[in-house]
Amino acid sequence: MSYIKESEIPIYCGLVRGVTMEHVEAATTLIDAYKGTSFLPVQHVERVELKQRRGEYRGKLNHFPRICIDKITAKARSIFGEQKLELPVDCIDFDDDLSLYFTFTMPRELMFRQVP
Repeated sequence: MSYIKESEIPIYCGLVRGVTMEHVEAATTLIDAYKGTSFLPVQHVERVELKQRRGEYRGKLNHFPRICIDKITAKARSIFGEQKLELPVDCIDFDDDLSLYFTFTMPRELMFRQVP
């Protein structure tokens, strides 16, 4: 797998003549080896423990960069025991686009439950 497609070679490699897909794939491998990680998208499942600080519930992801968050599942305790909840993605708010830290806000319909 490479970072650009063959049709994108004239766009991104126009200054150098004779660039082929073998060159692009070799460059991709060298970049990944130098960085120690790949820039290609990878799906991760993370378990985050929330910590309370100054009245806010904060958490931190382990993997970066983040492209999107598809689903949030939480375990919350209530008087009926522990329940597994599907939460909306907008209940977490990241500090900025490059931050791993986020603030968790409990959805209104679940206000009387303990924070997961």
